[in-house]
Amino acid sequence: GSRPDALALPAVVAQRTGGNGVVVNGPDAGTIQNNVMAFAARNGLAIRGAANSWTVTGNEFRGNAIAAGTNEGMSLEAANTINTTVTGNLSVSNGGPGFDLPASTGPNTYRNNTATGNGVFNAATAETPGFRVQGSNQLLDRNVSTANFGAGILVVGAAQSNRLTRNAIFANGTITNLGAAAATAQIGIDLLATADNQARG
Repeated sequence: GSRPDALALPAVVAQRTGGNGVVVNGPDAGTIQNNVMAFAARNGLAIRGAANSWTVTGNEFRGNAIAAGTNEGMSLEAANTINTTVTGNLSVSNGGPGFDLPASTGPNTYRNNTATGNGVFNAATAETPGFRVQGSNQLLDRNVSTANFGAGILVVGAAQSNRLTRNAIFANGTITNLGAAAATAQIGIDLLATADNQARG
């Protein structure tokens, strides 16, 4: 993570967060509000283990997934992690997606969040969109997804019954990644077939 006196990646490796920034594994009905989760080796925030009815609001997820592009700024990681409301968060410059909905069957709501500059880890296996939707019954409403390395919103082939509405999606696929790979020219919303690359589109 970052030192308390500056929002920057610590130069001393031993001072960095070697795993996730914050993990919620099982408990229900909590609130994560007005935090900065930055420069973790893996996820900035991971909610898993049937942790239901959480509110995640007003947080910043910055520069996480610095050890693996298969991690995210924020991730819902279990099929039975449901009834989560994610509002007014900023997810920026993470190695993988800004927000990832890997397996949750929902319902979950993502509203008024911003994902920008994500998917920049330099590996062929890196997940590159601003938002990646893999589960079902997710609502993405009035979010902003801009200038991510991959698509603004990527919906995998097996996802179903999700609703994307009133989102602002622009200038994705226009930036280079941390290895200076060329811009991908990805589209705003990428609806994948099951034969497509589910991490990158």
